[in-house]
Amino acid sequence: MLKGCMIAAFALLFLALWDHQVSNGKYTDAVLVMTKQITRSFGV
Repeated sequence: MLKGCMIAAFALLFLALWDHQVSNGKYTDAVLVMTKQITRSFGV
């Protein structure tokens, strides 16, 4: 389970960095909000 969470975290980080490079961070805020909702659903 820890491995899966780490993969998901790295995937979200990669997507946020890619978004910053491609669209100047236009969707990065949406990714951060989604990440907060995911972590709250796991009770973290």
